Amino acid sequence: MPIFLRLNMSVAAVRHLVSATLLFQLCACSMFAANPASPASAASGASEAFDVSKVQGLDWVATQLDGVPKLAEPRPTLRWNTPDQVSGSGGCNRFSGKVVLAGAEVRFGPLASTRMMCIVSPQGQEDRYFRALEAARTVKVEDNGLVLLDGTGQQVLRFAKPTE
Repeated sequence: MPIFLRLNMSVAAVRHLVSATLLFQLCACSMFAANPASPASAASGASEAFDVSKVQGLDWVATQLDGVPKLAEPRPTLRWNTPDQVSGSGGCNRFSGKVVLAGAEVRFGPLASTRMMCIVSPQGQEDRYFRALEAARTVKVEDNGLVLLDGTGQQVLRFAKPTE
């Protein structure tokens, strides 16, 4: 028996719940699209638009994660395939997905990743990497590196420019 029947919920109540959930998600997405000048941009001091053409097509290698300057090998990577599509590796598992840019503001996701059996990275490095991508709100190129900042303007990821 379906769970909603066991919970004494009518089909109409389930429909209303699903509709409300979808409406909430649409509103949340439109808030981001309608308000590109967010506190993240102001907190980080990022006033100029991010030029994705400067980073596109290159495999950027993570050098810092949550302020930790020494990462275990293999290090996570990030590649901007197109202005709205990224891919890379968390160190073991590969990922790809959408990215939304509005000026210097960024949102990654949804991201899909493989689920390979990996040797657990030190201190959960891969899990921390994926959480840092989710937390990123601002992107900029600084000192030949790619930098991602969270909503408070704190650096969550730094990537080195790939060598030719």
